[in-house]
Amino acid sequence: MLLEYKVEILRLTATTIRLPGDLLKELDTLANALGTERSEIIRQAIMQGLRELKIELAAKRYSQGEISFGRAVEIAGTPYWSFVEELKRRGITLRYGEERFLEELKELIE
Repeated sequence: MLLEYKVEILRLTATTIRLPGDLLKELDTLANALGTERSEIIRQAIMQGLRELKIELAAKRYSQGEISFGRAVEIAGTPYWSFVEELKRRGITLRYGEERFLEELKELIE
């Protein structure tokens, strides 16, 4: 597992961002508490934020009828049932087409 992590490090690309001083202090405090580097905290925060933004976008577009459930799952990058749970948590009802409903009903009967 450690070897995989080191390989991943080799593929990192440097970038520059401007952050307010108070945010840097928070990042440093968290990094110290977790025994890691500020850059690792920033990477983790960005990855978590991207996951949430993708889910939010997928849920919004799905709820507005812009995309299918399958496409929403692809955009969200989550497993099928995880996205179903996420929609429930957000109070978004799952839309079924008639054909899909009949297919699932048939599977239940068999």
